[in-house]
Amino acid sequence: SNIIHNYGGSVSLDNAEFSSSYFDSSADNEQYSALVYVEAPNGFNASTTVNNSNFNGGWRAIKTFRQGNGQKITTNLTGNTFQNFQNPDQLIKSTRDFVNQSEGVFNNNASDNINVDSWTMAQNYTLDAKTQYLFNFISVPADITLTIDPGVKIKLAKWGAIEVEGSIQANGTAEQPIIFETQNLGDKWGYVKLKNSNSTFNYTNFIGGDLTVNMDPKTKAVLMLENSTLNLNNINILDSRAPGN
Repeated sequence: SNIIHNYGGSVSLDNAEFSSSYFDSSADNEQYSALVYVEAPNGFNASTTVNNSNFNGGWRAIKTFRQGNGQKITTNLTGNTFQNFQNPDQLIKSTRDFVNQSEGVFNNNASDNINVDSWTMAQNYTLDAKTQYLFNFISVPADITLTIDPGVKIKLAKWGAIEVEGSIQANGTAEQPIIFETQNLGDKWGYVKLKNSNSTFNYTNFIGGDLTVNMDPKTKAVLMLENSTLNLNNINILDSRAPGN
C-alpha cells in the first residue's frame, strides 16, 4: 500500500498532504505498507526529500529498502508532521541507510521510532534528542565521530550492537542523560565495542545490554575495548545479562 513508490529515482516534495490512505497490515503485505516506499535496485541509487509536509494516518509513513550491493538511498526530512500511524514498532523504516530527520512533529502515533537496521556511518553525525532512534547495528569507522546530544534515547533491537573504530562522544548531562536501552521490555541488546578508539560517555545509562553469542564469557561485556581510550563519567550500567548466560 504505497502512495509514492520511488524505484531508483529522485523525488522532492514540499508542502504535500497525505491523509485518509488505505493500508494493509496483513502478514503478507505489511512489509510493503508505507505511504512513501523507496527502493534502490541493482545499479541505481535513490533519493527522497520531503519538506513541510503532513503525513496523517496509515501503517507506516516511509520505508526504504536496498540490497547490500553498493547502492545508496538518501532520505532527508525537514519540518514534517507525522500523526495517527498504527505500526507499533516504527514510524519510518530503513534497511541500510540513515534517515536524516529534523524539526519534525510527532502526534498520536503507536510508535515514533525511526528504525535503521544497519547504519555504517560515512561522515560525522550528531544525534539530537528530538528524534527517537531504533537501531539493529551501528558501525562507526576510523576517522568518523558520532556525537550524541543530551537527552538522546537510543533503542537497540534484541542482539543490537555498536562497533566503533572512530569515536563516540556522548554528551549527556545530569538533567538530560543519554540512554541506551532495549526496544522491548524483557529483551536484551548486545554490546558497544571500541577498537583503536578514543571515546567518551558523560551522564549515560546503559540498560539491558550484554546479550551476545559465540563469545568467550570471560571477554563478553556491555562495553568492550581493544587498544582504546574510554572515558566514563557519571554512568549507570543496569539490568545487564549475566556472563555465561
